[in-house]
Amino acid sequence: MASGSCSTALHTELGISVPETVHLQASDIEAETLHWARMMGLTANRRDAERLGRARFHLAAARFLPHVPAADVTLFSQWTTWFFFLDDEQDDGLAGHDQAWVRRTYGSLLAIVSTSRPPGPASPLQAALADLWQRTAPRMTPAWRTRFTTQMRHHRDAFLEQADNRVNGRVPSVEDYPRLRRRANGEHMFNLFEVAHRAEIPAPLARTSAWSELCAAANDITAWCNDIASYDRESASGDTTNYVTVFRHALGCDTRTAVEQVKQQIRRRLDDLRNARRLLGQETHRLHLDDQRHPIAQVADTLTDLPGTHFGWLLDSGRYTFPPPLNHDGTTGRAEDRPPPQPA
Repeated sequence: MASGSCSTALHTELGISVPETVHLQASDIEAETLHWARMMGLTANRRDAERLGRARFHLAAARFLPHVPAADVTLFSQWTTWFFFLDDEQDDGLAGHDQAWVRRTYGSLLAIVSTSRPPGPASPLQAALADLWQRTAPRMTPAWRTRFTTQMRHHRDAFLEQADNRVNGRVPSVEDYPRLRRRANGEHMFNLFEVAHRAEIPAPLARTSAWSELCAAANDITAWCNDIASYDRESASGDTTNYVTVFRHALGCDTRTAVEQVKQQIRRRLDDLRNARRLLGQETHRLHLDDQRHPIAQVADTLTDLPGTHFGWLLDSGRYTFPPPLNHDGTTGRAEDRPPPQPA
């Protein structure tokens, strides 16, 4: 468990409250998720099985959706597991540097969400997506499926951009980074809260800036908290898709200063998230959707609560570690953050 005083201080400092509520059937959700991953061939070797066990994605789902029927939470957990294996291809695998691999892989994945069938013999990633899509798409309207697929293409484009950055040693600018990170974090995955709640956001409301901003702010906050938690690992591997790295490069500053910059951006987006939730209620009324207010609110409230429930999972998961706490002199104990020696 990646917990401790430093991580607790971080979410408290940011003003993020971590709810204690976890789905009562979390252990069953875990068992079903791990069984499914084995059946799909995602954990064919011990290393992958151990990585998935440490990540504890079932607890992410159990925290995000504590009052949803267990079968729907399990489906969400399985989607998150699939995304974990795809995402780690760009962190640790071929997708990190090979644009041809990204195009080829995403060509097959996008074909699945168009036809529900893998094109030819299926890899574990393809087979898992086909299974998930066959259990998800029939529940949702064509408008939802189009939205999901469009944002899945954005994810592909982010992979391509990140691969190009790595090959050329390029660090994104402070201005460009939020767009890239939002897409790399999987915009399409946020639509799955509608599936879990069995409450699709009506198309007119999904087209409003209030809905877009609610999803974007929840995405940004969770992504940037991940960036702080994963900075040491990603910095060591040379990955430049990290907000802390972006600020260090742009400002020529130390890690502590860059982390403070990221914290400021998170606080700003927390305000944006709350404002977007309020505006969504107004838009629901303006569009004469008051008869659907309750299911809309279920999805919207899950997104609004995401900074806290996601942070709770960060503390549960073995996937992340947080920066060490500050010393009294403001340093972290990292060599790069120690003050220069004073002349005798």
